[in-house]
Amino acid sequence: MYYIKAEFISGVIGCSVELERRIARLFHLLSEKVEDRRIKMLLRFVARESENHAETLLDIARTLSVEPMLSLTPKMCKRYIGVMGVEALNRYSELCNRLEGGWKPTIEEILRLIDDELMAYEGFVGEELIAEVLYKMLGEISHETKVEILLKEIKDDEKHHGRIPGIV
Repeated sequence: MYYIKAEFISGVIGCSVELERRIARLFHLLSEKVEDRRIKMLLRFVARESENHAETLLDIARTLSVEPMLSLTPKMCKRYIGVMGVEALNRYSELCNRLEGGWKPTIEEILRLIDDELMAYEGFVGEELIAEVLYKMLGEISHETKVEILLKEIKDDEKHHGRIPGIV
């Protein structure tokens, strides 16, 4: 068994929460730029699920008596979620800033962005971060079947998000 410092767990959860919140904000902002009600609905769905994932991660932290670090900068998150996680944080922020600055992408641009870029990051969050880091790390310390089930659900949700471009 490995000894995992609470500080590291706190950083991983804090940065994971930030990733989920940023993707939620991004999908919400994208939904505001779309006229098609069906596409708007799908984008809002992903936004709500991502926000729910952030809250679930916070609940898991509380259950395990871990205080997540919620004020880390992307640069500080590199230690906890790696280069790709930091790239995702920065890209989400960049896109949100553009959208809030008045950028109105066409539906084709939104779909290309989702398909080419955002789903790769969503896959990273679901496959790499949740499955490989959090799931294994928390499984080592918690022995909580309920925690493992929730993390598996988040991982599975992230896989389902990858099907959104095909649905649209």
